[in-house]
Amino acid sequence: MLLTLTTTHNPATDLGYLLHKNPAKLHSFELAFGKAHIFYPEATTERCTAALLLEVDPVGLVRGKRGQHEGGTLDQYVNDRPYVLSSFLSVAMGRAFGTAMSGRSKGRQELADLPIPLTAKLTVVACRAGEGLIRELFEPLGYSVVAQKHPLDEKFPEWGEGPYYWVTLAGTFRLQDLLNHLYVLVPVLDAEKHYWIGQDEVEKLLRKGEAWLGSHPHKETIVKRYLPRQRQLAREALARLTEEDNLDPDATEEAHAEQETKMEEPIRLWQQRMGAVVAVLRSAEAKRVLDLGCGEGNRTITIREENAITALEVMSRFASNPKWLIYLPPTMSPCETSRRDGLLEHPEDAFAYYLHEGVHKVVCEQKHMGSRAVVVICRDADSARKRFGIMGGEFGACYTRTGRRFFTDSRLELQFLEHVHNAVEAAGMWESLKTDWVCLDCELMPWSAKAQELLRQQYAPTGAAAKAALPAAITALRAGAGNPEIAALAERFQQREEAAHLYVEAYRRYCWPVHSLADLKLAPFHVLASESGVHTSNDHTWHMETLARICSADPELLLATPFRAVDLTDKADQEKGIQWWEELTASGGEGIVVKPLEFVTKGRKGLAQPAVKVRGREYLRIIYGPEYTLPEHLERLKSRGLGTKRSLALREFALGLEALERFVHTEPLRRVHECVFGVLALESEPVDPRL
Repeated sequence: MLLTLTTTHNPATDLGYLLHKNPAKLHSFELAFGKAHIFYPEATTERCTAALLLEVDPVGLVRGKRGQHEGGTLDQYVNDRPYVLSSFLSVAMGRAFGTAMSGRSKGRQELADLPIPLTAKLTVVACRAGEGLIRELFEPLGYSVVAQKHPLDEKFPEWGEGPYYWVTLAGTFRLQDLLNHLYVLVPVLDAEKHYWIGQDEVEKLLRKGEAWLGSHPHKETIVKRYLPRQRQLAREALARLTEEDNLDPDATEEAHAEQETKMEEPIRLWQQRMGAVVAVLRSAEAKRVLDLGCGEGNRTITIREENAITALEVMSRFASNPKWLIYLPPTMSPCETSRRDGLLEHPEDAFAYYLHEGVHKVVCEQKHMGSRAVVVICRDADSARKRFGIMGGEFGACYTRTGRRFFTDSRLELQFLEHVHNAVEAAGMWESLKTDWVCLDCELMPWSAKAQELLRQQYAPTGAAAKAALPAAITALRAGAGNPEIAALAERFQQREEAAHLYVEAYRRYCWPVHSLADLKLAPFHVLASESGVHTSNDHTWHMETLARICSADPELLLATPFRAVDLTDKADQEKGIQWWEELTASGGEGIVVKPLEFVTKGRKGLAQPAVKVRGREYLRIIYGPEYTLPEHLERLKSRGLGTKRSLALREFALGLEALERFVHTEPLRRVHECVFGVLALESEPVDPRL
């Protein structure tokens, strides 16, 4: 985000001539990804500092599809790019310091050719390879290097250290050389670029590194990390650096050898399964879709072949014992976007949707921030063997919304299942439901129990980068705040820093260490099915009250979900529901889920949404990024399309219920898995997951 260049050359204000930027002014540039600002926090004859400050547009990164590849960091609103120095810095330097990087100085060429004492401070750089790489890149060039590492999250030291450093480089150089070193090596530290890497990147690398890269002892590392995932381009660049006329003569032979090695690798079981499924699809000439019957046969759910293949791989490689997989939960659509200032979601829009669909009574349930969990519990191991075909003494399972086992610790898993089993038994569910098994839809908390890697790789790093970078930028801006434009910029960055702290507070609310069963909370919200049937004929009040009885039997583990019934024809009752949402979100809660009173409800044109979520302003920072509430970002985020998400939610809801119906009616497991597999395949549809 912030690069400062300082000199003590006398007079130090000569730095303004070298950079072609007047120290008395704020210089701003529009860039494809945001803005760049140049200003001088200090400018005296003894010491002069120039600052290059980047304002990367976090919403524009995602909305503009400027990410390097689908599914990458830049496809998520929550990412560290607005706060770290990366390839964005190189682009900004090329625009702001182009003349200085070329070594030209109109009327002061002798100054441009003169090595002067320079100190560059980089706040903050991402270097997952560690401090050793920073030193390997800069020390051979003659720099004195100081690297200070930032923690990932001081509240959770068990998450480890972050990849972020403040880096100070000092030495005596021509300014041209320093700028070209930074231009090439800052993206090398990060090893990621925000744009497509093509042949022009080779030319750029050789041009900027012409005077020094060929003799650098780590040039191979530099080239490969400057051209990530572009092996052929890296070979070409290295060959040209060593003044070879042709590419490495072994390159073609090496490529062929790699291909042959891949061909000789043994075919895995999951690959055989994928091949068998694709062969059946093609032999049936179903080249694009697989149709699964749903309900009474009058509704068709279409699964694209490419999505089916993705689901097959997940099932083959990661799923728990498939005999337990009788259901996967659907995705959930948010309510319509709120028109209220400062808010993206508000209960009044959920109420308006259901009224429009002809629904007059809804149930509002507190939304828990954890991980979706499906829990299947049998009366005993014998019941599990007879009904599910499970051998080995198991009497239950807990799995994620993608069919993976929730627990990796088998001892903790057994304790968890025993507690749920005992609570179900104590509540008299075997007798009241006339069953030997029950399937529950739940939320398991804390979020960090299952999302540990996601927190360590995405959420906490974004907060760490923001908390490290923004204060340094504010300090530099305030030093030059005699200029009204710089003062206004400092105020904006102060707002960004406050938003970053709110973001960190938001994700921390849903994280705590899990050392034993006592650290977990399970909040069930649907009694999905039992031997007596799929419980869609019971309204949501029945589900909540039935589950409250189970939860009361083990309040240490089980959490009864608070809920409110709301009569939508009564404005005062609506206001009470809205007030409850405001209280929940003001105290740090995620929000509510609004459902029609009846489990399955027909709307004006078919099924109404089975549920819509209404999340709070602070929670949504986890979805849309720390700064989403700033007016310029919020206005653009309000133009979000929900049609595809809602269609997906309905299709997955129908498939999930059909899977349960087939299981209850003792159809073959392959028939149940047609629907389960279909839900998993639909989850790979290209729908914005941030909704």
